[in-house]
Amino acid sequence: KRDIRSAKFCRSRICGGTMPADDLSPMSTGRPEYGAHTLPEWLLESKLLTEAQLQQALTRQRESGASLVAALMDLKLVEEAALVELFSKKTGLPKAPSRMHRMSISPRVLSALPQDVCWENGIFPFGVDRNSGCLQVAVTDPTDREALDALNRYTDLQLEIHVAGPRQLEKAIRKHYMDS
Repeated sequence: KRDIRSAKFCRSRICGGTMPADDLSPMSTGRPEYGAHTLPEWLLESKLLTEAQLQQALTRQRESGASLVAALMDLKLVEEAALVELFSKKTGLPKAPSRMHRMSISPRVLSALPQDVCWENGIFPFGVDRNSGCLQVAVTDPTDREALDALNRYTDLQLEIHVAGPRQLEKAIRKHYMDS
């Protein structure tokens, strides 16, 4: 099993933006490295949540086994757009197109990642960058190592990671994998 740090990522889109240089590991191929407690810290720092709300979400996460993002959405503590904006701002990753469910996506792109892997990991392939040839993938939580590891396991393509909201991603998966 390969370590996620050995995955191939398109440097121009992953490192662009606001990521400080010290957020890249020495073995990195351009993917930012995130700490285990980064999302909770970002939520408090940006004042999207109070400490009490964060504890409520963390308790829900532990009890349900779901991700923190799922717990936040389930409890309606943070608006989806605010969460996408926070991830994009803090990681320097671009936002996924807001209407992926209405895009025309080639079967070849969709076949890059199995439907069940998309559901389980909050990821969705939506295109190929014409200039770089990188597979464009939307993720609901770019700090989720399991999701990034799934990308590493299922494709050898270079990746261009974008941030999407959970509902936005769910609509796209339903439309392109289930309605086709």
